[in-house]
Amino acid sequence: VLLLVAHFQRRLDAAFAGLALSYLAAATWALSAAPPEAIALGQSAATALNTCALLPQIAQNAARRSPGGFSPVTAGLACAGCAIRLFTTVELA
Repeated sequence: VLLLVAHFQRRLDAAFAGLALSYLAAATWALSAAPPEAIALGQSAATALNTCALLPQIAQNAARRSPGGFSPVTAGLACAGCAIRLFTTVELA
């Protein structure tokens, strides 16, 4: 999907290729040789980033006194999913 988006936005250049290859190398390492501690750290970091990504939107909506298309149900489900991911990581580690 990302390749199609880059193609239609005419952004298939050396920077995109380098980033794509770096991502592919990191994903290959994570799936084949990464220690469980590194995977657990990555999952924890994803949860923290997911939660922190909501904070600017919440602050902006509070300043505007408008929901601004923000869905508390969707955000709650995303947080619940991250909590489940953390729980399974802790239990399986």
